[in-house]
Amino acid sequence: MTSVGAADHMQRAPDGLLRFDVRRDLAAVIELLELGFGDDLEARDRRWLKDLAALSAAGPLMNMLLHVIPGAVDGLGGFVWYDAGRLIANASLLRAGPDTWVIANVVTHPSYRRQGIAGRLMDSALDAARARGARRIQLQVRDTNDAAKTLYTGLGFGPVGSSTLYRLPSSAVLAPTPEEGRARAGSGAAEAAPILAVRPWRSPGDARTTRLLARAGEIGRAGPPSLVRGTARRGRFKGRMDDWLHSRTRHRLAVSTNGEHRAIAVVDAYDHGGPHRLDIVIDPAWRGRVELQIVRACLERLIGVPPAAVETDATGQEGPLRAALEAAGFEPVRTLERLELWLGGR
Repeated sequence: MTSVGAADHMQRAPDGLLRFDVRRDLAAVIELLELGFGDDLEARDRRWLKDLAALSAAGPLMNMLLHVIPGAVDGLGGFVWYDAGRLIANASLLRAGPDTWVIANVVTHPSYRRQGIAGRLMDSALDAARARGARRIQLQVRDTNDAAKTLYTGLGFGPVGSSTLYRLPSSAVLAPTPEEGRARAGSGAAEAAPILAVRPWRSPGDARTTRLLARAGEIGRAGPPSLVRGTARRGRFKGRMDDWLHSRTRHRLAVSTNGEHRAIAVVDAYDHGGPHRLDIVIDPAWRGRVELQIVRACLERLIGVPPAAVETDATGQEGPLRAALEAAGFEPVRTLERLELWLGGR
């Protein structure tokens, strides 16, 4: 069944633009995202959609699961478009900070493209964000998607950075030693970086974490919450329930000196399916000093888990982290450009 036909199995919705309703629209939006993004969907995206599909199929249990699973439908607020009672377009809207909102999952069924529908959805999402006090709107777009970039720049969005997805094949699950890494990474990683202790990150929600995230520019960044940001804000019970439901173990790591975190990392090790995920945030003042050690420590947490690829992201400003990842065998897969629109004075 295609995404266009999914709505045939639910109560017919009015044609045109509607606010997203998770119970009415979730199943159709999932199929539309799979159809619209196709081969651009990475393995982690497909797992996220699979989890959402299971949530959609839960029927009467959905209300309970929406409260139990942290961030279950992050990125799925916003607006949809129906034609002849069938969902054919989507634009998601979610809050990323006190005055920052993110637009994501902008997709139109291939048979309905070039009719201005995506632009109408974007206008509605921008108006809704303004009404909720947004001062800036962010989004991410594949660097090769010229049509989407033309739409967004026409609305006033401008580039503010980029993020590259890196992948380590399952055949290479352990980073080189710091000494080996320096030899392979060359000048990209600090040649004389001292060996610093990587220890468990025991208090994700404390003030030290908030200060590091602020220094690193993570607060209010575009896109759904990263592993580090999500871990910092999730409660212990919901976090454990989330890990159990997803059949994974979450490891939390930190490098700290003088009472402050200099780097924090999260590793998600999946019992089956993969890919395993890691996320690393480093104090800008400490870049080039901790990357080799923390990348290796992250990968050591994956020794003995079911073999699968390992994925992570690094921004264009994180040269030493990119070098450390490549020294460990990671390869770049795709790059997303981050765009931003200011609605009020800076």
